[in-house]
Amino acid sequence: HLELTARIGSNLLFDITVPVPELRPGKTTAIAPRFLEQTRLDPNNPLLQATESQPGTLEAHLRCEGSSTAESARTSLRILAPNEWFHAPAYFESLAAFAQPNAPQIPALVRKVSDLLKEATGDASVQGYQAGTERVLQIMSAVYAVLAAEDIRYVTPPASFENTGQRIRTTEEVLTAQAGTCIDLVLAYAALAQACGLLPVIILVPGHALVGIATTEDGLREPVITEPAAINNYLRSGAVLALDATFYDASLSFSDNLNRTKAQLTDGTVLALIGLTESHRDGLRPLPTQAPPASALPDTATAGDTSTSSTQLSSPAADIRAAGKLVQQLRLEDSADHLTLDTADPAPARVQRWKRELLDLTLRNRLLNIKPAKEVLEFEVRAGMLADIDDRISRGDRITMRAQDDLSDNRFLRGTTDV
Repeated sequence: HLELTARIGSNLLFDITVPVPELRPGKTTAIAPRFLEQTRLDPNNPLLQATESQPGTLEAHLRCEGSSTAESARTSLRILAPNEWFHAPAYFESLAAFAQPNAPQIPALVRKVSDLLKEATGDASVQGYQAGTERVLQIMSAVYAVLAAEDIRYVTPPASFENTGQRIRTTEEVLTAQAGTCIDLVLAYAALAQACGLLPVIILVPGHALVGIATTEDGLREPVITEPAAINNYLRSGAVLALDATFYDASLSFSDNLNRTKAQLTDGTVLALIGLTESHRDGLRPLPTQAPPASALPDTATAGDTSTSSTQLSSPAADIRAAGKLVQQLRLEDSADHLTLDTADPAPARVQRWKRELLDLTLRNRLLNIKPAKEVLEFEVRAGMLADIDDRISRGDRITMRAQDDLSDNRFLRGTTDV
């Protein structure tokens, strides 16, 4: 068995024993990932409440049954403070943990989004993707307006003495302190948008962060996308709409922000797209909030509540109506069929569509008359599964096929070796 012991200074952080499966000479054996779940840390552990990083150690002892001897290894660790984000591609997905769609302030803000939508469109529904892309844009604009009314200010990051990233404020902290950096504000917008049924995307660019919203409920194909061609496909096709979370700038309307951000990204470098919902489903759960969640939605604003007065709502309502009309802009020629574009093909979207129209329906087409060959992979399905796949294809559902070793960084770091 394998004994793992982690310490912060002289204080024990965790001490677990992991059974080791049978080992064979010259073979590599992976320890079942479920045992790594024992190393999950309780966020309320007093040892993890430090405001600065702490030195630590990790010791491993491999013991054989019936023997008191052991092979041992020891390494030094640096345990970051809970609000320090490690800025490296393998840890990009961890940024999603700071977005809290269930923060105690969120229900009241969702109610305000609903009020604005009713004021602008006559429909108070906050229904995500159920009413199409036009409604998605209206919800995006309403979220933007509600956060602008919160008077949240842009500030520099909290002091940090690490060279690996920066300190991040959670959604709860941003809404309580009414202040945040670009990443903090992006996460606050993303959390509220997610609570409204949308699929937010965190867009990392050099020295800055933007927020995106998927225009359909397909979202991203995986939690983190770093391939330039795939990123370009999502952004240029309109599958993801990018927005600068500068809702503290009262002079910048939602529509102008959307157009300006799209122009900035046309020739700019994008480091990664991080799907918030996809990351949460992949195991990166939001950090727990410090205050109890709201038990119910608040009542409508009273006469003395100036945050939703008619004078303040008039401009946002106009922006929301204008945002819905932007859907026509997304239906340009280069945006059609964007979900079926080949990310490895540098040809424009219209050229890719022309290629697809040049179909050979004779038996010379290997898709219709495929024969065994070294470049042909056999696709085996369980009994009864073929009919389900056929139904999904007939409905037009997207089906993603993954290689056995195609794992997200989060799953790999937690010990999963294959799918």
